[in-house]
Amino acid sequence: MDTMKKILSLVLIAFFASGIYAQEQENQQRRKRPNFTAEQLAELQTKRMALDLELSDAQQEQIFEINKRNAIERKQKMEELKALKAEKKQLSDDQLFELKKAQLDRQLTHQNALKEILNDQQFETWKKTRRLRAHKTKRKVEKRRMMKRRMQHRKRAHDRR
Repeated sequence: MDTMKKILSLVLIAFFASGIYAQEQENQQRRKRPNFTAEQLAELQTKRMALDLELSDAQQEQIFEINKRNAIERKQKMEELKALKAEKKQLSDDQLFELKKAQLDRQLTHQNALKEILNDQQFETWKKTRRLRAHKTKRKVEKRRMMKRRMQHRKRAHDRR
């Protein structure tokens, strides 16, 4: 009977350990993002928009240029933020405000440029799709934060033992 309990406990430990290991592997793969160039990002975004909005060839060319310019700007901003993070510098409230303001200005410029290229129906579809994607992304981020908090809580509880 004692050996049965030992075997059962070993099987359970192995089962849980393999589950934790598999989850960690999945998380590591999820963190690895492809490092596309600005042009590649613009091309993918334009193709996605072409599928969603049934863009003409002329519209695709115009939108590609806009997406390429935005991707270049976004990559530059990301590099600047990574450099600040690497230096462990915190942005002041005024700097954060200016950063957010500049981001919103770029979004407005992008939206106005698209409004010039797309017809009314395409523009409305683009706005709806954009809202849905933003909502979906927000939920993903919130879910990740929650999972991170849970893991930190579990780790603290485990460390207290």
